[in-house]
Amino acid sequence: MNKDKLIVPQNSDLYDSVRKVYKVNLKKSDDSYWGSHIVKDTVIISHSTTNHPVASFTHELLHIDAQLKGYKRIGGGVSLNKVTHENLKRLCDCLDNEFQHHKMYKEFASYGFSPSEFYAD
Repeated sequence: MNKDKLIVPQNSDLYDSVRKVYKVNLKKSDDSYWGSHIVKDTVIISHSTTNHPVASFTHELLHIDAQLKGYKRIGGGVSLNKVTHENLKRLCDCLDNEFQHHKMYKEFASYGFSPSEFYAD
């Protein structure tokens, strides 16, 4: 996927604000999902096939933007129940992702993207 085709007038300011802090690299996803994570001075956005790549790219930039604006990620938790504890990392990751979605959805919609483009196809 060509990053230059994903940067459009709708998201160029957002991209520029992320780029002031991090390099932005694209990587083919190991699964069928988009995602983003920070490694040192680089944001790695994993991409997969979608009918709305610009919206998906913007979505991932908004995750990073939320963190730059002070969103503190959920690092994990502890449970005394062994089965729960074994699954707690995944549960915390999912909750963290959804909390970020609540922070960023209005901005995503303000760019003119359809609500149906917020999640995967």
